[in-house]
Amino acid sequence: MENLSQNSKISITRISRSSWFKITFRGLVIHLDPGYAGFFRNQGIPVIELEAKADIILVSHCHKDHLQPEALGMIRDSDTAVVAPESCCGRAGDTIFAEAGKIISMKGICIMPVDAFNTPEGSSTRKVHHRGEGFGYLLFLGGITLYFAGDTDLITEMSGLGRVDIALLPVGGTYVMDIPDSIKAAEIINPRLVIPMHEAQNDPQELEKSLDGHFTVIVLKPGETFEIVV
Repeated sequence: MENLSQNSKISITRISRSSWFKITFRGLVIHLDPGYAGFFRNQGIPVIELEAKADIILVSHCHKDHLQPEALGMIRDSDTAVVAPESCCGRAGDTIFAEAGKIISMKGICIMPVDAFNTPEGSSTRKVHHRGEGFGYLLFLGGITLYFAGDTDLITEMSGLGRVDIALLPVGGTYVMDIPDSIKAAEIINPRLVIPMHEAQNDPQELEKSLDGHFTVIVLKPGETFEIVV
């Protein structure tokens, strides 16, 4: 990875068992999909990670395991920018409604929403994510590009993402692509680092075993952090 600064690092902390992650970079605090299923107290969410208010919150879609008003209230203040698809209107408060493919520049970084959806031929068994209703995101963090896939099947649009250094890929196989399709996605995207998410009952270690020798796979549990010096 490109050495931009001896003092720069990207810190990725998993917050929930679904796809809530916290990213810190050059003083910025960025939350991805602050949601959970069921009662907050049963989710194993590391509350200490919510103490610093977010500078930016990115929401992929409005399902409760990705967007919870209670979670938003814990991590946002008047200076927090929330980016979400228009389908989240009414659930996210003051929000920047974005479009897939249109870059947003804010607080010293660039963000691009990208397509995320289920397909008839995809490995998901419940097709509840429709084209145009939800996003994944590309985050341009200095010289590093992070891809947060959102809830999606393997889609042809993944071949047009450009250079990706870090890919957060769902592997659960019910509402999202399963492990075999996540392997195909990794081969198409060709990131340097893969972090599995939204695993449901699947074992993310299986992705690690399957990709061993081809990609570096980091399996995080809620509360665990991985840091990359850039």
